[in-house]
Amino acid sequence: MRLHLWDDQPVALDTVREVVAASRASFAAQWYGMWLLEDECGFAGTCGLRPTEHGDVQVLHSIEPDRWRTGLAIAAARAVLDQAFDVLGLSRVLGCVDTANHASWRVLEKLGVTPLADRADGPTGMGWLQITRERWRSTSS
Repeated sequence: MRLHLWDDQPVALDTVREVVAASRASFAAQWYGMWLLEDECGFAGTCGLRPTEHGDVQVLHSIEPDRWRTGLAIAAARAVLDQAFDVLGLSRVLGCVDTANHASWRVLEKLGVTPLADRADGPTGMGWLQITRERWRSTSS
């Protein structure tokens, strides 16, 4: 999970507390945040929505390595995008993926999320993708 989100470094407890606090604040203010993913074996990852520094909303996910290639990331991101468009009424959701994280790119692309040319941070940095409510409705039915 931390390979791309945390540059493969251990995550400090204070950082985890900050992420949880930010998610709680987001749920209180905007009705969205990060959800915990669990299965019969316990903690499986997280998926949710968070605000970006530019005022957009971003979908993101992190899955435990032993749950990779199980379909969990796609199922969770699909549920989150349903929430974003059908419940919250958002008009657009962005995704930001480390360009080296090919699996996360594929997850978003399988859901109809497409690269956003004007929001790329370079070939070895982060790449931005987007999906609109109209596109989501046309691809998810």
